[in-house]
Amino acid sequence: MLIAGHATDAFAQAGCALGRVPIWAFHGGTDSTVPKIHIVTPITGLKASTDPAPVDVRLTIYPRTDHDAWSRTYDLSAGHDIYAWLLGHEHP
Repeated sequence: MLIAGHATDAFAQAGCALGRVPIWAFHGGTDSTVPKIHIVTPITGLKASTDPAPVDVRLTIYPRTDHDAWSRTYDLSAGHDIYAWLLGHEHP
């Protein structure tokens, strides 16, 4: 899970191989610390990957949120059960 993160470099280095790991990224739409382009572009690239196809890649943008995307994510007030999602995946 990636929250308010910068994934451009990770995607540039690992490419589609990142899709082998389930990723759910959360980001503030008005983040002034890490502009959302640094998560939107890599996640879009992962979703378009075919070799390998991603196992589970998701992106949630909180429209009127700056850098603190974690509070709403971890306290579940945004309606996303990330804990069930995490427990729903296992390492092969």
